[in-house]
Amino acid sequence: MNKLVDYYKSKGYRINDSFTDREAMNSLDSYYKNMMFTFAGVILVISVLIDIVLESHLLMQRKKELVLLLISGLLKKDLQRISMIESLGSISIVVVSSTLISVVMSCILGTFDIITLSSMTVLFIAIFLIERMVLQNKFINKLNIVDELRSEVH
Repeated sequence: MNKLVDYYKSKGYRINDSFTDREAMNSLDSYYKNMMFTFAGVILVISVLIDIVLESHLLMQRKKELVLLLISGLLKKDLQRISMIESLGSISIVVVSSTLISVVMSCILGTFDIITLSSMTVLFIAIFLIERMVLQNKFINKLNIVDELRSEVH
């Protein structure tokens, strides 16, 4: 609002804003921005927790496949690299589609801000890559061929 007032004053217009309390509007605006970032943070935390559960379930389903790859001669480092490439592919598809949807929605609502959008996208990618990398590395390092083969016999 202050930017608009300054803009119109510089153009020579006279502005009657005696009925508008700018301080109240600014405090209300900052309150809504804080609430927006709080909700975004909560949604991000919930998304990370859901991703941890889904990724753990996926790794448990692929346990036999990973053990067979270890028996075939792949190193744990190779398995980690394969898992990371798969994660990068899935996350990049999600990020591209969500960015396109966010840009379209922002343009429709008239709140397009490329800096906020790009920073949130980078934050999203970093958090999910770190989370998946840690989870996959822990799981792959705990794989034991002998234990898996014994569980298949019973």
